[in-house]
Amino acid sequence: MLFVALTLSSLLAHIPALSAGFTYDDEPYVVYNRGIRSFGEALASFGQKWPPEDTLRRGIYRPLTQLSYAVDHAVAGGLDPRVFHASSLILYALTLPLLFLLARRYLGPSWAQVATLLFAFHPVHCEVVDSVTGRSEQLVLLFGLLAWYAFLRFESAARRRWIWLAGASIGCFLAAAAKENGVMFLAVLACHVLLSPLPETVTPRARWLGLAAVAAVLPIYIACRVSALPPDNLTTAAVPLGGAALATRIFTVGTVFGEYLRLLLFPVILQVDPYYKTVVGISASLTMTAVVGLAVALAGVSHVIHDAYRWLRDRQPASVEALLIACFFALYLPASQIVPIGTIMAERLMFSPSVPFLMLTALALARGLRWAEGRYLKVRAWSYALLGAVLVLFGLRSYARAGDWKDEVTLWTSMLAHAEHRDAYVNLGVAALRANNERAARAYLDKALELGASPYEAFINFGSHAAQQHRMAEALVEYRRALRARPGDALALARIRSCESAIATASVIVERDASVLEQTVDVQQLRNLGGACVVVGDYACANRATQRLRQLTGK
Repeated sequence: MLFVALTLSSLLAHIPALSAGFTYDDEPYVVYNRGIRSFGEALASFGQKWPPEDTLRRGIYRPLTQLSYAVDHAVAGGLDPRVFHASSLILYALTLPLLFLLARRYLGPSWAQVATLLFAFHPVHCEVVDSVTGRSEQLVLLFGLLAWYAFLRFESAARRRWIWLAGASIGCFLAAAAKENGVMFLAVLACHVLLSPLPETVTPRARWLGLAAVAAVLPIYIACRVSALPPDNLTTAAVPLGGAALATRIFTVGTVFGEYLRLLLFPVILQVDPYYKTVVGISASLTMTAVVGLAVALAGVSHVIHDAYRWLRDRQPASVEALLIACFFALYLPASQIVPIGTIMAERLMFSPSVPFLMLTALALARGLRWAEGRYLKVRAWSYALLGAVLVLFGLRSYARAGDWKDEVTLWTSMLAHAEHRDAYVNLGVAALRANNERAARAYLDKALELGASPYEAFINFGSHAAQQHRMAEALVEYRRALRARPGDALALARIRSCESAIATASVIVERDASVLEQTVDVQQLRNLGGACVVVGDYACANRATQRLRQLTGK
C-alpha cells in the first residue's frame, strides 16, 4: 500500500500542468492542427503525414498521436488545454504499473518498486508529461512497455501463447505509430532474446520465431510511413550535424551522451531545446564532457559485447546489467546523434531510455546495499532515508518545472535565467504581441535579431498580429519584408495573396462610401466602412466613420 500511495503521490508533482495552456510546439501540432477536429481526419493520418496541413517543414508520421489528440478534442468539445493535460497525466499514471510489472521480471518485487518510484518522480520527464506535444513519447513508452511485457508473458505462458505474441506485435506497431523511435522496442526485444536466459517453458526455436513474428510489423510500418511521407522527406540539410566532419560528429556524440547522463543523474537544470543548442552545441574539439561521455559509452558497450560473447561461446547467461545496458543503448540510439536528428538535445528523448537506466540504478543500489550490509550497521535504514530524500528532491524539482510550462512567458523567461538564445526572445515577442503589447514585442524581437535570429520570423509574427486586428495594409508590408528575407517562401506568398485580396475588397468599399460619409445614415454601412478603412490603413477615414457612428447611435 505504501508503494501504491507513493506512486500516486508522484502525480501531484505535475498538478500545475492541469492549469497550463498550450505552449512551445503545442500550437503547430495541436492548436492549428485541423486533422484532430474529427475522428475521420485523425484516422486519415494513418495514410498521410502529420499534421496534414503542415507543408513548410519535413513531414513526420505519427498517426496514433494524432488520433489521441482527436479523442481529447472530442471530449473537450474543442481546444480546452485542461483536457489535453489531464489526458497526458492519465497516460503517465497508466505507464507506472506496467513499468513495475516489467521491472519485477528482472529485479524482483522490492527493487522493481524502487525503479518505478525513481521513474515516477524523475524531473527529466516534465517536458513529456507537462507539455501536450510530449504525448508522442508517452504513447511510445506505454505501448513499447506493453510489447516488452507481452513478449515476456509469451515466453512463460503454458497455454494460448499466441495471445501474448499478438499483444507484443500490436504494441510494437502502435509504439512506432506514435513516433518513429517506437521501432527501437523491436531492438529491445532482440536484446532480450540474445542476452537473457532461456526460460524452461519455451524452446530456442519458438523464441526466435516469436521474435520474427513481432518483427513482421516493421515492414508494415515502413510501408505505411513511406506511402504517407514525401519522397524527399529524409534529408540531413536541416539537422545541426548534417554534413559535419567525422571528428566533430564523434566529439558531439560524446558531449551529448555526457549531458544526458547529467540529466538522468543530476536533473537540476531542465530546459527546452534551444538551451542545449546554446550550452551544448556542436563540439568541434574534445571536451571533458565528451571524454566522460565516450568513456562511459565505451565501457557499457564493451560490457555488453563481453557478456554476449561469453553467452555465445560458453552458453553462460549474460548478466542482468548487461541486458539492461543493451536495452538502454537500443532506446538511446535515436537521440545519440550517431544518426543526425533535428535537435542537438531534448529532455523528452530520455523518456523511454530512462526506463532501463533507472532499472540499472535500482540494480546498482541493490548490489551496493548487499555489499554494505555485512560491513556497516543500520545501512538499510540509511538507504531508505536516502531514497526518500532523493524522491522528495525529485518531486519538488518536478513540481517547480511543471510550473514553468504554465505559459510561453514563464517557459521562456525560465530559459533566459540560464542562457540567452534568440528563440527565447522570439517566443516572448510573440507572447507580447498576443497580449497586444507591441512595444515589448518590438524590444524582444529586436533582441532576437541581435542574437542572430532570422528577420523572417519577426516579420511573419508582426504581420500575423496586424492581420488578426484586420490591419491588412500593415500586415502586407511585414509579409513582403518576410518574403525579401526568405525569397520564394510559401507561407509569406500565401499571406501576401490573402492580404492583397482583402485590401482589394476593402478598397472598393472605401472608394464608394468615403466621399458620402457625412451624409450616411445607415449604421451597418458606417461599420463596414470603418472596418474597410482599417484594412487599407486609412485610419483618418476610420476615425471619421467612428465619429459619425457615435452621432447616429449616441454611443
